[in-house]
Amino acid sequence: MVLDVENPDFYNHLETCIENNEQLRAIETSSQPKPVKFFRKLPLYASNAWQFLKLYLMKPIRVDRLAGSVR
Repeated sequence: MVLDVENPDFYNHLETCIENNEQLRAIETSSQPKPVKFFRKLPLYASNAWQFLKLYLMKPIRVDRLAGSVR
């Protein structure tokens, strides 16, 4: 089994994670107190976890059907 990277949803989920990480980086470099940073980051961490779960649950490509073919 391998990830179906040709599925458009695959890259949409990854793009969401990239956007979340950019926001996390911006929050970390801000001058806000640490507790405020932590609570601002929580929804982004939850979103990343949700995106990773969606990626994990995507239907994979069965490699036994691809045996002998070049992709």
